[in-house]
Amino acid sequence: MSAAFDTEDHDILIQRLYHSFGLRDEVLSWIKSFITGRTQRVRAGGTYSMYSAVYYCVPQGSVLGLILFLLYTADVLVIAARHDVGVHSYADDTQLYIHTSPDNSKATSVRLTSCINEIGHWMSSNRLKLNTDKTQFTCLGTQCQFAKGDTAVFIVNGSAVNILRVVTCLGVITDQELTFSDHIRCLAGRCLYCMRQLRSIRRTLTIETTTALVNALVISR
Repeated sequence: MSAAFDTEDHDILIQRLYHSFGLRDEVLSWIKSFITGRTQRVRAGGTYSMYSAVYYCVPQGSVLGLILFLLYTADVLVIAARHDVGVHSYADDTQLYIHTSPDNSKATSVRLTSCINEIGHWMSSNRLKLNTDKTQFTCLGTQCQFAKGDTAVFIVNGSAVNILRVVTCLGVITDQELTFSDHIRCLAGRCLYCMRQLRSIRRTLTIETTTALVNALVISR
């Protein structure tokens, strides 16, 4: 999604909490007071603009803001289930996944594309935007299975999206055969970089400080 947390419509959110999740009375009033009545202004140098009312977005950095976003976009899971497509969401990152045999790859790609396009239409009607530039596709399997498939490009909201050999999901680099070699190579490179940086200042550090830095910058990865 593009600027997902900044485009949530307050009126749509309140109606969804009322009709879809059954929030009433004081609870709904608390949430309404939390997201509405906010203002913003812009500073350019030492000059400030006039205050303007904020009718969209939820406060980022708050626990409630993240929960409200997930409730706002809960219909995405309903749409995916209607197309028999698996879905997993983490904040504003959503992954759709589906299992199929190589012989049925074309029909499966049509079903998946139909699901994504419907999600895109739903987002447009709810003041959200599906970011095609950040959309990634991949297929997991063996080289023998890939040779039997015939899908190389998906059409999402009128834009072509190629199937990638490697994709990144929540910081994990995943390759098509699940060897994780690319992820390991990247991880080892980052650790080596940190070790070289520590080596350059090692003489100025105590053993305790060095141990703490290694644990924080290398071992933790």
